[in-house]
Amino acid sequence: MSKMMERHPKHLQRKSLGMEVERMELSTRGTTATILEVKSTTGETYLGGANWCTCDWGEWHPFRLCSHEMARLRTMAKAQGRALSFWATKEEAERQRRRMFRVNDIWVTSRPLKEKGQ
Repeated sequence: MSKMMERHPKHLQRKSLGMEVERMELSTRGTTATILEVKSTTGETYLGGANWCTCDWGEWHPFRLCSHEMARLRTMAKAQGRALSFWATKEEAERQRRRMFRVNDIWVTSRPLKEKGQ
């Protein structure tokens, strides 16, 4: 993989922190789909769902997470009372001693959200 295509998960995770995510329900022909709209820190708006995004990176690299997808995943996890962290390797994720799973090329760990005051 060329250096131009490499994107470190921690950089993308930091970038995703300032993004706003809004849930949209789209209905057509009796079928409803949930789409998550992300407003990027640059002001651009991108649509997405499970493992896809309308940003340039997402369109050219469909099996690599972008910061907008991370923002969506973090928002969905927060609604479930969880916090996510993203890692480049399985070894990095295992060191966290948390639940872990893989999304495309990134390892993700999940932990309960901290209560206020803890």
